[in-house]
Amino acid sequence: MVPSLYSICLDYVKNHTEAISSLENIPFDIVHTVLNHLFTTSASLNANILSLSSLSCSDELRKLDVPWTRLVLSRAAIGSSALPGLMVISEKFPRFITCLQLGRSGLGDDDLYLLRTMTNLQVLDLSHNPNITDRGASYLVNMATLSFPHGMHYLEDVHLTDLPDLTDKCLKHIIKLNVSYLDLSRTGITEEVAIHFLTRRGGYRKLAPIPSLRTLALFAPRINPKLHRFVRDISHVYDIGLLPPRPAPIFEEEGKEQPKPTLQFRRMNQVKNQAQKRATLADLPNRSTKKQRPTTTDYLAMFEKEMLNFNN
Repeated sequence: MVPSLYSICLDYVKNHTEAISSLENIPFDIVHTVLNHLFTTSASLNANILSLSSLSCSDELRKLDVPWTRLVLSRAAIGSSALPGLMVISEKFPRFITCLQLGRSGLGDDDLYLLRTMTNLQVLDLSHNPNITDRGASYLVNMATLSFPHGMHYLEDVHLTDLPDLTDKCLKHIIKLNVSYLDLSRTGITEEVAIHFLTRRGGYRKLAPIPSLRTLALFAPRINPKLHRFVRDISHVYDIGLLPPRPAPIFEEEGKEQPKPTLQFRRMNQVKNQAQKRATLADLPNRSTKKQRPTTTDYLAMFEKEMLNFNN
């Protein structure tokens, strides 16, 4: 059978994705075909196509039920700190990732700043990183509530378990997160304070102490190995030896401390519409508002209004 001109062109595109300069106005079924080819064949991945596809098809990628946009960067998966890999993603294709597992990755408060460009994140797991404190929680909330087009406004699940330096003080920040699932188990947060604060003021309800089945499914073992290898291979340029040293985590001896409570919460009435979400965030108490500087469009509108008044 003689191949059609369409199939010939598509085959060429699939094998030369590094030369693509834009995917604007390209139907998503074509983008999907190209991505499927890259992730299911021996074709080489490149940061260019991952970045362009996430810029032009953000909504479609978030709705897509495939493992391409999910990534595990825990120490168990990569054998070292996740910081070099996180730097690669933040710089090269931050919007392509929708689900990110950073448990046991050796990250601290200041490292969370790299998440600011990952505006399509829906699921974020920062568990088992003892260097993350209340300050890191405030950073996370600030990044999640930035005004569009910045900010992680699509976050649905946030896992902050086994972070011993998270205390009751961080709840004043965490309550501003508009997520459907929040796990604060085995932290320094007092159970009674969390339940009172999040259920009465945050609209959450406490869940039974069972693992999140959704998270287990999203971060199954060996998920998305091709993207994992790609990130690992190009992250060598961020030599971990050049990064500032961080203090080693301190682990308490067994039997010295009472078991930490399981604190899993689900929001009862999560705001789905993004316009409503921004309005909800604006209505929170003690939320400082920054005066917006007029744009060029605003000045033109004011000029036009003055001209109309002058003519009348």
